[in-house]
Amino acid sequence: MASTSCEPIISVEGNKTLGKRLLIKSSAQELKDFSEKGCRPADIDDAAYQMETLYRSRGYAFARVAYRITPQKKKVAVVFEVSEGPLVTVEAVNVTGNAHLDSTQLNTFFRWQSGPGIGESTPIFTQSALDQALSQVADAYILQGFRDIVIDKPRLAFSNDRTRVTIDVPIREGIQYIVRQVLVREAPDGREIPCTPSLCEPLIGAPYYRRKRALLNNALVNDYRNSGYAWAKALVKEETGNRPGDVVLIATVTPGSIATIDRVVIKGNTKTRETFIRSRLSLLPGDVYSEEKERKSFRELFRTGLFSTIDMEITPTGEKGRADLRITVKETAFTELYVEPGWGSYELARIKVGAKQRNLFGTGMIFNPEAGVSTKDHRLSLRLTDPWFFNTLITADLPTYYHYREEPSFTRSDLGFSATFSRSFGNDWKGAIGYGL
Repeated sequence: MASTSCEPIISVEGNKTLGKRLLIKSSAQELKDFSEKGCRPADIDDAAYQMETLYRSRGYAFARVAYRITPQKKKVAVVFEVSEGPLVTVEAVNVTGNAHLDSTQLNTFFRWQSGPGIGESTPIFTQSALDQALSQVADAYILQGFRDIVIDKPRLAFSNDRTRVTIDVPIREGIQYIVRQVLVREAPDGREIPCTPSLCEPLIGAPYYRRKRALLNNALVNDYRNSGYAWAKALVKEETGNRPGDVVLIATVTPGSIATIDRVVIKGNTKTRETFIRSRLSLLPGDVYSEEKERKSFRELFRTGLFSTIDMEITPTGEKGRADLRITVKETAFTELYVEPGWGSYELARIKVGAKQRNLFGTGMIFNPEAGVSTKDHRLSLRLTDPWFFNTLITADLPTYYHYREEPSFTRSDLGFSATFSRSFGNDWKGAIGYGL
């Protein structure tokens, strides 16, 4: 066939359950490639595979899709020949070889779709659902310390008419690995030190899997860094204990020296005042380093909404035990302008214009002037909001407004000011007090 594009005529035969449109949609990319890349038979082969995959995802485990390609004068006829086979339902799942996890618990991992027209409680068989269940069974065993778990290839026994399947799942659990001891040593001399009970006690006697090494590593590093060791590192290894399945975790911590913050160096702020950024920090010059304070500082800066990126780095000054906190920020856009035209049966044409400055004078305060006018109405408002009133957790909202409106029987004119002070207490509670004139 020519290597140029061609115009295929697509038809589907033998399909009863799934419509032609759905089958073609499932292989749209392959059919597009066939049309645009010279009518390659391999694309039609891929399209037939996609149709088979669709059928099998709907429970037709024996579905097959063949095809015929017939060149014509200016077009190419492609006929897909579908052999659907029966819809296969799951009659039973039998797990064997399991001792630690009972069959009732394991069967909860086998979740099957319901077949159309055969009842909501009738499970249909798909290989993808079986594969997913087997993966979840393996994960459940690994979390219980059976890291050598082996699930042999399931045996599928179909009924004579191939409408039902019984699935046998053979399991070889292996031995269970349990953490029996946690040792913490401190470099460079390797002396053994007591492990913080909150870090080590939950591990001892618990099932072991490899991720627990990383969890212990991170917990130790965080513990040291929250105690001032800014450059603390840890390495956790596992060793076998006295009995099969016993695991001893040996952590070697390289603490380095305790770091005291010498300077806070801020870069990237072109409009935001440095004093405002510093007011959001929990880690300041003279403080002993704490990773929790560094994270809190990051959260407070991010919560302002003034920065799209925030990078924090602890760098040694060259003097032992002294470090700089370097903060690089990238500011977001601060000013928003809006225009809202409209029409009313009484007011006729109307328009509202306004602006929102989210970083007034680089202080993090929000200024929102707004004006509206129509044939019967005009208004002006100026709202100033300080989310950190006098560098506290209190939000001050200070709107001033003027409103003039002509009604059919009277004219109304209002001039006012109000002040509201609020504070959040956790995620569910908020207190506020206000006064208006």
